[in-house]
Amino acid sequence: MVARLGSITQAAKKLGLSQPTVTTQIRNLESQYSVELFYRGGRRLSVSEEGARLIRRELGSDPLVLAVHRNHPLAVHDHVPLGALAGHTLLMREPGSTTRRLTEELLASAGVCFGPLLEIGSRESIREAVLRNIGISIIARQEVPHDPQLRVLTIENAPQIPEYLYCLKERKGSAAAGGVSGVGAGNGPGLKIFIASEDLFASKPAPTLDL
Repeated sequence: MVARLGSITQAAKKLGLSQPTVTTQIRNLESQYSVELFYRGGRRLSVSEEGARLIRRELGSDPLVLAVHRNHPLAVHDHVPLGALAGHTLLMREPGSTTRRLTEELLASAGVCFGPLLEIGSRESIREAVLRNIGISIIARQEVPHDPQLRVLTIENAPQIPEYLYCLKERKGSAAAGGVSGVGAGNGPGLKIFIASEDLFASKPAPTLDL
């Protein structure tokens, strides 16, 4: 999206994300590959040669789960129906997040009216809020850290979020990239490998792996 519009601000508006979120995704990719993806001179961003060589490879998918504090009333369960979430404080990302969109669609389809909604701007802050037992959150399974204070519950009709690996075209045939690609094709859903979401270069809003 940034590559197509030539502007982080416009891309953020189009995707329904905050400008810092998009900027952070770009910086993460640039740091990952030690390249400059965009030329930043003038009023418009232009894709660098390295940016033009960046390709996306789908690795697998990750289910949405419910993350709760171990002292939360729902923590006694391993699996919960969607109706069990009614009335509980729900922690969500900003509008435009794929996780938020899927969560809202999931709860709306089940007719679930949750309690107070707390909008939080980063996945790290959401995890911290759950650790403090401020509320519960529906997030991708691989986003839940290993912590004795947290419980991960499977939820009814949980959707899957695709995961992607970004690599440079000339590295596509390398042992590392080839090996990861092979693992992704063999294992399918639940693969716990992720570098960046597809939102950054997509032509339309798509899975934001919070994403």
